[in-house]
Amino acid sequence: MQHGMIDYQIMVTMLQGISTTNVTPLGGCVERPGGYPEGLDAGAYGIVCPMINNRAEAEKFVGSCRYAPLGYRSSGPIRASLYGGADYHAKANDIVVALG
Repeated sequence: MQHGMIDYQIMVTMLQGISTTNVTPLGGCVERPGGYPEGLDAGAYGIVCPMINNRAEAEKFVGSCRYAPLGYRSSGPIRASLYGGADYHAKANDIVVALG
């Protein structure tokens, strides 16, 4: 979504297609260092966040990818819980990759 001509719905459609393969789906933060990882609730298993320039931005980014007590990601994984299973909340902090 960062440099492409796609919106959230197209990203969801792409993640649905990827879920039929043996590939790990990644999403991205859109032009906001440490910004909210939009793709996680849609089913991405990792987020690439550009332009992390310091420790504070890195901590903000990683925190937004983790549920409490390790972070402050809100609970709204509509598709992620379908794609990742009923135990998605319990395992998400261990399986979601945050690349900055």
